Amino acid sequence: MTALDAERRWAGLQAHNRWLADFCDQAPGRRGGIFQITLHDLDASITEMRWAKHRGCSAASCCGRPPGGDVPQLHDPYYEPLWQACADLEIVVNTTADRRLR
Repeated sequence: MTALDAERRWAGLQAHNRWLADFCDQAPGRRGGIFQITLHDLDASITEMRWAKHRGCSAASCCGRPPGGDVPQLHDPYYEPLWQACADLEIVVNTTADRRLR
């Protein structure tokens, strides 16, 4: 993935997250959003997690590290700040490998 690809993907994820929060706000207590984050910029993802939690979301989804991908594997210490933020915010994260990027 190029830097431009990552930037565009992140912009799309953020647009989805804003739409999702607005959608859930239309039925408070009845809708719960699963927002999206990326593994390419942990600081931005942690900031997005805080924003989403503030908006009432309680779970996140992200594409896991695809085989041959350009980010460390999920068990790498690199992700500790992300996992710590998940624990602190009580955010559940679902990861899936994107096999198309092999």
